[in-house]
Amino acid sequence: MLLCIAEHENAEEGYAYPSYERIAQRTGLSVRSVQEHVKTLEFTGAFKIERRRRRDGQYYRHLYLLNVPDEYRSADPAWTGQQPY
Repeated sequence: MLLCIAEHENAEEGYAYPSYERIAQRTGLSVRSVQEHVKTLEFTGAFKIERRRRRDGQYYRHLYLLNVPDEYRSADPAWTGQQPY
């Protein structure tokens, strides 16, 4: 599931924002299982979640801020926006 979230990361913005439903669809898990796994992954420090509210008080989708060391990001062309070859 962490890989699914990471695949949704926008390298320019530095975060991912797939919905629980999208993660469930891509992983074959139930939405409830996704919610529980997200809590566990956040607790273990795999990512931080930014929760934003709309003006009407409802929440937008979570923003997942992945905990990836800078040395890995700088070494990976997908994160730096460069072509691999």
